[in-house]
Amino acid sequence: MVSGDESEPRTAKKGNPLHFVRNAHPASRDRRQAGVLRPLARPDGMKAYIGVDADSGRVHTVVVTPANVADVTQAHALLHGEETDVFGDAGYQGVEKRAENQDKAVRWHVAMRPGKRRALPATPWGELMERIEQTKARIRAKAEHAFHVVKNLFGHKKTRYRGLEKNRKQLFTLFGLANLVLARRWLLVPDGGIAPVAP
Repeated sequence: MVSGDESEPRTAKKGNPLHFVRNAHPASRDRRQAGVLRPLARPDGMKAYIGVDADSGRVHTVVVTPANVADVTQAHALLHGEETDVFGDAGYQGVEKRAENQDKAVRWHVAMRPGKRRALPATPWGELMERIEQTKARIRAKAEHAFHVVKNLFGHKKTRYRGLEKNRKQLFTLFGLANLVLARRWLLVPDGGIAPVAP
């Protein structure tokens, strides 16, 4: 199961960039105006993609990219190699046709685009397709539980650092802790104690 989520870029105040750089203005030919302050175009947005086990709902893979990277380009990086079926949202349309996924022995179950889904006819075939899409969404929802823990329980809704590397390391930690939160029902026994470790 694969999923992606986008984090908002950091800004100091509403609409203001975080920092400025002193550069020569390209339209200026006057040497006295060579040091014009202008904002530094620095994209701080990022996306986190996760691979989630469909049975347990635990995250096994985290990939972080800039926000302008398409979801479908990261699908191969989210697989650990033992999957038979992979479920993805509509952002992964055409994933089975990409060169890096040709050698994968998996069945891709990608959600239908929302516009196509709304346009399904009110026939038995259309109702069957709607039920299939609901089943896909029910399975894919397990990936969203990890994002719920990271964004809502841990409060990580915006990027904290500049650069992907520090944010990537923080997300690895947060999704590792999210696995513990999601696995608490297997770790705790009903009387509040700790479950014994299986041999």
